[in-house]
Amino acid sequence: MNGPCLITGAKGLLGSEFARALDSKSIHALDKSQLDVTNRDSIWRVFERIQPRWVIHTAAYTQVDAAETNREAAHRLNAEGVKTLVEACREYQSRLVHFSTDQVFDGRKDSPYVETDETHPSNYYAQTKLESEREALALADALVLRVQWLYGAARPRFTHLETRSEFSAVCDQVGAPTWTRDVVRLTLQLLERNKGGLYHVSYDDYASWLEIFELVKAKLGYSVNIQSVTTAELNLPAGRPLNARLSNEKLKKALGVSSVGSWETSLLEFLAGLK
Repeated sequence: MNGPCLITGAKGLLGSEFARALDSKSIHALDKSQLDVTNRDSIWRVFERIQPRWVIHTAAYTQVDAAETNREAAHRLNAEGVKTLVEACREYQSRLVHFSTDQVFDGRKDSPYVETDETHPSNYYAQTKLESEREALALADALVLRVQWLYGAARPRFTHLETRSEFSAVCDQVGAPTWTRDVVRLTLQLLERNKGGLYHVSYDDYASWLEIFELVKAKLGYSVNIQSVTTAELNLPAGRPLNARLSNEKLKKALGVSSVGSWETSLLEFLAGLK
């Protein structure tokens, strides 16, 4: 990646992973105190100062349930912020990388979702992310990546099991926990090949949250009693897709590979690093 690179949301789960991977003088990793994506003046001041060749946009409103009631805040950051970033990218001829979610689908399909499938957002958060996708793809060379169930150094996601005596895990949502390190690796490989457009970043296999947490328990030797629960039983404010499987066929073809790997292999490697 030649030229200055701007990373938004630099202290977040995904932004911090990019900042670690791209550690150099040409990388400008800014958190929300340094770049307010909801503020047009803030965006344009940063672009004028940095003159970014690349913009990796990871800042987002990600509180799925809270977005149901805090709709204005979610829309302002996820949709309106991207629209302004797109305007700035167009003005400064910056290449935009943007991230979306599996939740743009309602989960009623009985097979993995492909990029061309019709979208039906599961909740308001997903609605704002779908709007952000459309804004980003208005740039001819933008790269938009749908990801799901992220975990990483900034959010281990599983270690709280150590202090719990009981934990309820959802048995009817099927997808794949995704290591942010893999998202960064695959994103950079796409950029190296000058790929743009919409891609699903996912592994070759899938599991339910119940299966995932059972694996974590066994690997880390936790004594927590994991109980199976359905999504309906949780009665969450925001809906979730039960079938969250994302096809990676387009991604594999773009990278010229026959496999992206297994979620289990990546998760076991991540967990081993926690010990």
